[in-house]
Amino acid sequence: MSISYNTTTLKITVTASATTRALYDDVQSTFAGSTYMQYQIPMVGNIKDALYTLANGWYLFDATSIGYLYNGGLIDTAIDNRWTNVKTISGDSFTGIQLYYNQTGTPTNFGATGLVNSLLAVRASAADIASQAYTVYQRTYGRTYSSFNTTASSGGVDVLPLSNVVDNYITLSQATVDAYTDLSITWGTIYRSTFDGASTTKYTLNGAHNNSVTTFTVNEAIDAGVPATGSFQVDSEVVTYTGKGTYTFTGCTRGAYSTTAASHLTLAPLSTNTKQYDILVKTTSGSRRLSETYQWIQSQLTKATDIDSGAGTQVGKLASSLVTYTGTMTTATGVWVEGFSSLDTNSITYTDSAAAPHTSPLSVPVVVNIDTALIGAQVYVASLNTTGLTDATYTPANIIAELINVTSSGTATSTSIVYTADVPVRVIVRKAGYNQFSLYTTITSSGLNITSQNPVDNSY
Repeated sequence: MSISYNTTTLKITVTASATTRALYDDVQSTFAGSTYMQYQIPMVGNIKDALYTLANGWYLFDATSIGYLYNGGLIDTAIDNRWTNVKTISGDSFTGIQLYYNQTGTPTNFGATGLVNSLLAVRASAADIASQAYTVYQRTYGRTYSSFNTTASSGGVDVLPLSNVVDNYITLSQATVDAYTDLSITWGTIYRSTFDGASTTKYTLNGAHNNSVTTFTVNEAIDAGVPATGSFQVDSEVVTYTGKGTYTFTGCTRGAYSTTAASHLTLAPLSTNTKQYDILVKTTSGSRRLSETYQWIQSQLTKATDIDSGAGTQVGKLASSLVTYTGTMTTATGVWVEGFSSLDTNSITYTDSAAAPHTSPLSVPVVVNIDTALIGAQVYVASLNTTGLTDATYTPANIIAELINVTSSGTATSTSIVYTADVPVRVIVRKAGYNQFSLYTTITSSGLNITSQNPVDNSY
């Protein structure tokens, strides 16, 4: 028999799977027989197929016995214990999928794979476990993640809907993404700007600023509404300041909030629209795509170990879903992602710690292509203050800013700019032994992609 009763110790032992109602029925039939009429009955029913109570000092032998029971909650009034019946439902296939629960900060597997129908302790020796609240998770790499938070119901059975469908944006093996060494997740307060506020186009640097100056000067008068102390972002650096003037930010601390102090060109945009975030996902590889970052994050969230690269401890399985990805990425509240490929600049929406969304202004590519023979040529792109110029009418005074001025190392040289309006530019490609390529054109909302033509200079 899978259920036995020790009338001396008042212990009940269950050694095979059985519903809580089956235990109750066995108690009723067993103690209605002549052998057990002299003993107090061990169990009473509260709600049929849902909640039952151990009575008269009887108790279950151990946690193993509890583990065999399903389909019905159980209360032990003698020593004030309670087990809720966790029952997960889904129209999806959970065959072979491990579900686990969290009550006190440790991810714990249920005894078997697949959908759950088992008892979970929510009160022990007159003390609630985590206020009888718990979370059931399903996190399988390659599947959409699902979790459900609840508090044990008085009815004895908690029905939890979970989903488990193929994640079509998981295309890489878990071993592949786990081998990425350029990615990290850190919990801790940071400030960042997506340059989506009014200050994005309002403030531009007056002259170049090196990586150590403590006063920043801008070309535009600083709004009265900008705080007297705070932070701003220029390029990828966040700077804190302790004072402001009409055109200056003073008392600056460089490279704040896990950024690096850097030199900045004249007219670089400066944003005071920094917002708080609490989780930083960072890659040190400028070629890392958001799709790869997403898959790496999903793998980290399957870990039962610490995934926080900072001083804290954050178990992967217990962390909230940090991002969603459907070809474009949206971060969860308080999550910032940075360092990824500029090809994805327009493919992410951030959600700050106050749950407000922020989308960066449109970034467009500027690409100059050259023939293989021109590798080593000087490639130059400058924004101009007017359209319609020619080599005959152009002067250096027409230059607003240099966008590209580098020696080419390959057949394509590129940068990106924030697009707010069409930008007239001058494009020059020069290499000794070849005729100069010169073009006056415009960067539009699609960016700029041109190929230089440099005939051989027969006079060289």
